[in-house]
Amino acid sequence: MSTNHVDGVAAVAARSAVTLRDLATKCASLEKENGTLRTKLASYERADQVRSIAKEMETRGLSPELSFDEKIASISKYDDLSRVQEAIKLAGGGSLSLAKVDDSTAAGTSKDAAEASFQSFCLTGHSGS
Repeated sequence: MSTNHVDGVAAVAARSAVTLRDLATKCASLEKENGTLRTKLASYERADQVRSIAKEMETRGLSPELSFDEKIASISKYDDLSRVQEAIKLAGGGSLSLAKVDDSTAAGTSKDAAEASFQSFCLTGHSGS
């Protein structure tokens, strides 16, 4: 080989080493930035999911004593939001009322007769009358 050829190969090898180091540094920097952006995206997606759950609670009338922001704060404490979503789906609304418990009795009915009728219904599924 000629001296010029050897010098040329050495120069290319030296530039290649510098270029490879620069590329490795750039790659590491981009991987770090990618990780940061993935974390940020996951945070935004979680916040969106929490707001969605809070809206569903509002729609269903669940926890009406809490404001929307309080619902968001409460939901945010849970690690597994899928379980919270499932619980919301299974929960009934706070405004549904099937019966009213009252100490008073119907006109003309004694309290003992009303209690006996209620006990009979609880035990047999039929009114005692």
